[in-house]
Amino acid sequence: MLLVTSLILNAVIVFPVSVGMLTGQAGMETVFGPASPARQILASVYLAIGLVSVVALAGLAFGFSSLVVPMAVGLLIMQVVYKLITVGTVGLGNAVVLTNLLVVAVHCVTLAIWARQTLA
Repeated sequence: MLLVTSLILNAVIVFPVSVGMLTGQAGMETVFGPASPARQILASVYLAIGLVSVVALAGLAFGFSSLVVPMAVGLLIMQVVYKLITVGTVGLGNAVVLTNLLVVAVHCVTLAIWARQTLA
């Protein structure tokens, strides 16, 4: 199920990035700007995306698809929208925006397949 791939992708990306932002690891300032309340809020949003993704993966593993799939689909839609908005607000010259677009591509394929299977 491609939904699992999207959720794993979320966790694999956001947990290390969030930890890096919260602990001030090298390179974070270059990409996300200096440590600030705004950066801490962004790290919190990323952690929330990761936690919801892990909860959804656990729900799928334990057979709660009817509850978890709508939650996961909503999460992916929200991510696609906000990541596309960053193209206009930040620009394509930023590494985070470019990475966001790769994630958008994966999530859009996931959502398209889900919609085709569910709404057919």
